[in-house]
Amino acid sequence: MTMTLLSVGKHLSLEFDPSDLDAIQALVDAQYPGRKAAPAGIATILAFGGEEFLYQNEWDDPCLISSSTRGDEILRSMYAQLSGG
Repeated sequence: MTMTLLSVGKHLSLEFDPSDLDAIQALVDAQYPGRKAAPAGIATILAFGGEEFLYQNEWDDPCLISSSTRGDEILRSMYAQLSGG
């Protein structure tokens, strides 16, 4: 898996390869049941773990962008679990 955790403004973005999408969805569904998605223009708002994330997949460069401090913690945890660090 190739992942990067970047600062985007005040929060974090989990950047990953399109081939990692199934693993990310499986982790979210296992740890945060009840994931919801709503279209938002060219992106999607994903709600899981009590937080909202912006999911974008423009130019085959998918990412999940946090909108809160708790969301940042969730992305850090996902990154640690999926990247092995």
